[in-house]
Amino acid sequence: MLPKISVIVLSYNYETYIKDNLQSLLNQTDTDFEVVVVDDGSNDSSCDVINSVISQNKTSVKISFYCHENHQNKGIIESYKLALSKCNFDYVAFCESDDYWHPDYIRNLKSTIEESKSSFIACKISCVNQSSNEKYDEFVEHCNKRLAKISSSNQNVFRYLLRGNTIPTFSAVCVRKKVLLECDFNTFYPPYLDLWLWRQIGIEHKIAFSTGSVCYWRKHDLSYDMISHLSELQAFFIANNELLMNKYSKCKFTNFLFRFIRKHFSQKIYLKCQNRVLSRINKRILNN
Repeated sequence: MLPKISVIVLSYNYETYIKDNLQSLLNQTDTDFEVVVVDDGSNDSSCDVINSVISQNKTSVKISFYCHENHQNKGIIESYKLALSKCNFDYVAFCESDDYWHPDYIRNLKSTIEESKSSFIACKISCVNQSSNEKYDEFVEHCNKRLAKISSSNQNVFRYLLRGNTIPTFSAVCVRKKVLLECDFNTFYPPYLDLWLWRQIGIEHKIAFSTGSVCYWRKHDLSYDMISHLSELQAFFIANNELLMNKYSKCKFTNFLFRFIRKHFSQKIYLKCQNRVLSRINKRILNN
């Protein structure tokens, strides 16, 4: 039996793009999936656009639409938690409201899941501009090639997530729901929530890559900002590493040693030591 997939779409002030997003989901060649939309207190006409698309939907795809109480703006973390609580199927895919999918995305994604039995799937990314015209992006092409190689050679994706994000958009990822429910969503820097989650998942799960599922990642002036300062980025990785160390490192001496290193050495050295230990933990988990 092919896997059942719930697709999460978060909406926030993207009235210009949300219709294209939802229409790309309704235009899928495989319509056996559900869409869960959560609006995070938009103050433009996004909600009207969403309701219009739902009212005109003639496909078998069910779109469920939710908002926070009193139409509050609660942020990306609480919005994803709400959306996840409304998902009914075993796998959860993401399509951010300013992005969209190729018509065969779901069909090819299901085939990849069925073939690989993976709980963690990344899909091919193609960059587009504000007008939906494809544009070459060297970083994205590098990520596509790296993910394809990791998947085909049965490597561990976690080693590539230790220092950066080789899966740069939510819109190209699908995860088994029970795996997502085990994750801690509470990052101090919400724009990097995707990497915060991918590292938690990647330490225990190998990744499959669906080359036939193409996500169109729209890069524009209103895109969610990312960390720009090295010190903030290091702090992000250290916080995520500490989360993983607390979960997987049971050695009292190791934990004492890391407290000592953090107190007496630089962030850079502390982070380097964390990465070495977590890399070993990752190998041990996946080799068992």
